[in-house]
Amino acid sequence: MDKTKPALTVTGIKNHSANSGRDADKKETNVGFVLEASDENFAGLTPHLNLVTLEGIQNCDDLLGSAQAVENGQRYAVSNLKKDGIYLLTATVTDQAGNENKAAKVTEADGRVQEAEQIVFSVNRNGSVYTLDEATQKINGSYLTKEQDIVIQETNVNALKERTLTLFQDNQTKSLKEGEDYQIQKTEGNGQWNQYTYQIFKKNFANDGYYSLVLYSVDAADNKSENNMDTKDVELRFAVDKTAPKVIVTNLSDREAYQEEKKDVTMVIDDNMKLQEVKVYHTTYN
Repeated sequence: MDKTKPALTVTGIKNHSANSGRDADKKETNVGFVLEASDENFAGLTPHLNLVTLEGIQNCDDLLGSAQAVENGQRYAVSNLKKDGIYLLTATVTDQAGNENKAAKVTEADGRVQEAEQIVFSVNRNGSVYTLDEATQKINGSYLTKEQDIVIQETNVNALKERTLTLFQDNQTKSLKEGEDYQIQKTEGNGQWNQYTYQIFKKNFANDGYYSLVLYSVDAADNKSENNMDTKDVELRFAVDKTAPKVIVTNLSDREAYQEEKKDVTMVIDDNMKLQEVKVYHTTYN
């Protein structure tokens, strides 16, 4: 008579953990796990590994490799998971008496040891990804004659535990406040990647000047990200110029007649930011 369920354990990874693939000294480390099942009357172990990406769920059973025989059972050892994403690990172990077990003993992120039918953990080596909406892409690196809202999206495997938005205008720096200077639309958790859409209000760009915006964040895996980092390549810069250039003409008066064969005239053209083009027209009246 055998009424005992087979044993099932997962080691090397914690359930609901965020893994950056770096140690305390910021050196790269492997992210992997060992799945092991055993029973005096062991019959079989069937594992499944899926990866949640931005495009959807991918089956990653091939990463498990081949089963290794252990005393009264089997084990699967995954040495390193290279892709960023949310991993879902499930397994079923049976014995020859027909007993079945789907709940693996695993250590939780908070240190408690529990049983879980699905082990969920993330690999996050690269931190956040930034994208600009279509309207913001068009103004990036350009000059505007009218201010407008800026929209930038931040996507991360893990939830953010810290964020700052800093606006630079010429030689001035301003820390933006949520609800006052910008608003966030959040999509977090539930086994999906986390997305944050920032709408920075146009009132922040009301004055003429050169602007740049820096988003800084720290995620649950302790990755530090900024949109202007070389690895992110989403630097956001633009200028607002609502002031027309000024033209000062000397040695010449409007609607004045001069009885001279030639006349030297000085024109000084000035702009508060950057001149693109200057054209001078000469018209002869009979």
